[in-house]
Amino acid sequence: GIGQQVFQSIQLQEGPVVVGVVTLLVMVFIAANLAVDLLYGVLDPRIRRARA
Repeated sequence: GIGQQVFQSIQLQEGPVVVGVVTLLVMVFIAANLAVDLLYGVLDPRIRRARA
């Protein structure tokens, strides 16, 4: 899978492949966190409005 690809790329010193895969994984992680944060507001009405 992806882990094996990164491991092989590190061993073969293929920097652009490592950077590309890590960048893709970070973007997926950020998108998933954003989706969860937005869904919390939709699913739980207690946190729709921030209180100061």
